Amino acid sequence: MKKSFIILAAIFMALSSCTKDEVDTKKPEIDVVSPEEDDHFHPGDKIHFVCNFSDDTELANYKIDIHFNSDGHEHSAQLKSGVVDDHGHEGHPWDYDYDGTFEEGKMSVKVDMEIQIPTEIDHDGEMEEVAEGEYHFGIYCLDKAGNQQVEFIKIAIEHDDH
Repeated sequence: MKKSFIILAAIFMALSSCTKDEVDTKKPEIDVVSPEEDDHFHPGDKIHFVCNFSDDTELANYKIDIHFNSDGHEHSAQLKSGVVDDHGHEGHPWDYDYDGTFEEGKMSVKVDMEIQIPTEIDHDGEMEEVAEGEYHFGIYCLDKAGNQQVEFIKIAIEHDDH
């Protein structure tokens, strides 16, 4: 009887320790309200970014990455030199990076911010207009356990003379 009790106690302790040490493997969720897929902007415009982030345990941080996509890349290479678009405009690709941190203990956060698109970019000491074309608007979210979710939206930047 004493052996059965010890065995049952050991099994109970092993099972209860498993529930305490559960590993969070669920990715956080990203719900982008704005901008929408294929939204068009002009140099000098502001992009209104609204996004709801959530996680089943705790959010950690997020990142916004906007970059040029004239070469149809799959996020392995980014064009960094000047280009000429289909309408004869010369320009330099615009890149934007922003890193944000969530307040500790938060499981749901709404981010609402404005992102300014410049009209010109300093490229090797010369001012060039922002390259017109397709851009990727990437949103990354990381939870406290290190699980990452990523969303990409295609947007376009056009010059006023279209």
